[in-house]
Amino acid sequence: MAAFDARSGREVWRTGHDSDVRFAPCARRGRLYTLSSLGTVYCLDANTGRIIWERRLYGEGDQAGGHRLCQSIPVIYRDMLLCAGDYGPLFVLDPDTGEITAQVAVSNHPRYAAPTGARGRAFFAARDVTSAVDLNALQVLWKTPTQGTRAVSTPCVAGDTVFVNGTTFYAFDARTGAVRWKHVQDLGSFGVLAAIAYDGLVYGGGRTFLAMNPDSGEVVWEFAHGEYGGVVEQSVGQSLGAMSTPLIAGDLMWLGSDDGHLYALERKTGELVWRRYFGSPIKSSPAVSGNALYILDFDGNLYCLVSSAQ
Repeated sequence: MAAFDARSGREVWRTGHDSDVRFAPCARRGRLYTLSSLGTVYCLDANTGRIIWERRLYGEGDQAGGHRLCQSIPVIYRDMLLCAGDYGPLFVLDPDTGEITAQVAVSNHPRYAAPTGARGRAFFAARDVTSAVDLNALQVLWKTPTQGTRAVSTPCVAGDTVFVNGTTFYAFDARTGAVRWKHVQDLGSFGVLAAIAYDGLVYGGGRTFLAMNPDSGEVVWEFAHGEYGGVVEQSVGQSLGAMSTPLIAGDLMWLGSDDGHLYALERKTGELVWRRYFGSPIKSSPAVSGNALYILDFDGNLYCLVSSAQ
C-alpha cells in the first residue's frame, strides 16, 4: 500500500503486506485499515504508513472453494471494525487494539464484497442470498434467497431499504429482508459496482448503467457505453465488471469503464458531458478533492485531473 502527495503525485510512503490488498483502505482518527487477500487486517498510521497493529483472521493456507479468503475491505461502523472474507464468519474487531471482540456465522454462500453497517446491523450481499446481522445481539436477523443472482458489490442502505446491485438489482426491506422490487434486465455483468442512492434516485447496473426510482424500480434513465473493443477482449474477466462504482459531486457523476474511458454524466438526466480515454479498464471508483479528480486504472497508473473552471 502507498500514499502520494495529492498536489505533486510524489510518493510519501509505501508499506508492505503479506499479500495483495485489493481495495482502498478505510480511515478513522488518523489511522488506515486494510485487509489482505490472505486475511490479515492492518492498522496503519495515515501520515507515515507505520504498522500500528496487525491481526491474522485465518490460519496459514486457509482457502475455500479455490478462492482467496478476503477480497473486500474492512468497514468502520460506530466503534467497530467489521471484516469478512469470501467464506467464514463476520469478525468484529476493536479498531484501537485489533482485538477480535466477536464472531458471527453469516452463511456458507460465497461473497466477494464488504458488509455495510447501518441501523445497528451489518448487511451482506452474497451469491444467491442477502442477509442482515444484528450487531447488538450478534445474530443473523434474516436471510433472503436470490437464486441465480451473483452479487459482488457492497449493499447500499438508504432509509429502510437495502439496495444490492448484482446480475439482478434488488431492493429489500431493511427490517425484514422482504423483496420490495427487483430489476431483472440483463445488465451484462456481475454487477461489480455498488448501488448509490442519492437525491431521489438509486443508481446501479453493469454494461448498462441505470438510474431508477428507489420506491418502484422504474427506470428514469439509462446509459450504455458499449465501446469495448480490444481493451476488454484481451481478458474475458474484464467484461464482468463493466463500470465502476460512480462518484457523485454536485450535478455530475463520474464512472470508470472496462472500455478504458472515464465518463462524466449529468446525474439527473444521464446526459454525457465528456469522456476521456485512458487505454486500460478503470475498475475503481474515482475520488474528488477540491477541483481535482483522482483516477486509478487497472494497470496501476494514478491520474489527477484538474478542472479549468474557476
